[in-house]
Amino acid sequence: MDGELALGAFPAVQKFWEGGEFKFMGSGIRYHKIAFFSVKVYDLGLYVETDAARAALQKLKDAGRLGDYNDDVMCTALLEGGFNKLLQIHMLRSVALGDFFDSLNESLEPRLAKTGDTGLMKPFEDWFQGKSLSNGSNMLTMWEGAGSGALVGDLFAPGETDFASRKPGLHIDSANFSHALFDIYMGTDDPKIPPAKKLWAQSARDLIGV
Repeated sequence: MDGELALGAFPAVQKFWEGGEFKFMGSGIRYHKIAFFSVKVYDLGLYVETDAARAALQKLKDAGRLGDYNDDVMCTALLEGGFNKLLQIHMLRSVALGDFFDSLNESLEPRLAKTGDTGLMKPFEDWFQGKSLSNGSNMLTMWEGAGSGALVGDLFAPGETDFASRKPGLHIDSANFSHALFDIYMGTDDPKIPPAKKLWAQSARDLIGV
């Protein structure tokens, strides 16, 4: 099913290499069309640092800045919030790195162009060279919204579930890059997995009881 609130790859509560307890906000499947068929490529889950996200959303609610709490408003609040958030890509098939980045670049590069940061694509791609996006592997990218704004992350092999102990190898010290990557899925301009965005908005409403 496209869009789930609980799947085996996504525990409801999770710990990562930084921050406190993170809440799973929901996930959705990214498809790729081959001939007449749509095949599942990966399942994308969002986590937010629970207490910090709740406090930030509550502050916006108290200030009357969440309007009618619609999906776009709530996802924008999550996107722009100054707290740690993490995207977990759980691969549902093995994909060549070149194909993965070609698809990602179609959405990422135009966003980076708006801030003059397209040069950051190269260190992002370079870090993944020689690595494998195999079926069952997980790609984790955390936006350090509570700190520098940097994007940090790593690849985890199939079956590897301890995301708290490893020091992540990927580090891009740019809040603009982090924003551009997360905006692909959470923003208002052609989000890539709409069912996931709907779940994230509902989970955000649940955090503040609306």
